[in-house]
Amino acid sequence: MISRLLDKREEGAVFSVSELVDNCMLLFADGIGNVDSGLANLLAVLLQNPQQLAQLYHKPELIPQAVDEGLRLESPGQFISRIATEDMQWQGQQIKQYQAIFLLLGSANHDEAVFAEPEVFDLQRDNLNESLSFGRSSHSCVGAHLVRLEMQAALRVLLAHFSEISLRQKQLHWRRRRAHRWLESLPLSVERF
Repeated sequence: MISRLLDKREEGAVFSVSELVDNCMLLFADGIGNVDSGLANLLAVLLQNPQQLAQLYHKPELIPQAVDEGLRLESPGQFISRIATEDMQWQGQQIKQYQAIFLLLGSANHDEAVFAEPEVFDLQRDNLNESLSFGRSSHSCVGAHLVRLEMQAALRVLLAHFSEISLRQKQLHWRRRRAHRWLESLPLSVERF
């Protein structure tokens, strides 16, 4: 991705060194921080839903579904911001050109009009394609596929090597971050097969 950005700049694309650095920092921060936090969030949810975790041990083919449901329920990225390119009306609200807009992805992933029992972790949920954890369409996260694959691989390794995983403390503490839902820590006890 970074090589392509550099190639485009050499071909005459108009973006500054600062924009290039900002994009590289974004790729690094979201590609590592959100993956680690997404996995921690998923593990916390699974450990609070032991029947679902047990199901994954017996049906590892459900791991991709578990990752998507975990990302929906505890999205590491809570919102994204955009700037309106023109005046517009949306659901009765006037939005002016150049006005900042915050899209609350975490909230949208808990919308009762879209997800039945949105506060419940459900491995059988059939409409996870409605999740906005990575945005949508041309505004979707460039690394969404990689994030999912990394989380799936990590979960497969954990389930293959540890017969028992449990939280060492009941109370979880979340970092104070505006745009992210990241745990301070996730102390675990594990037992090998």
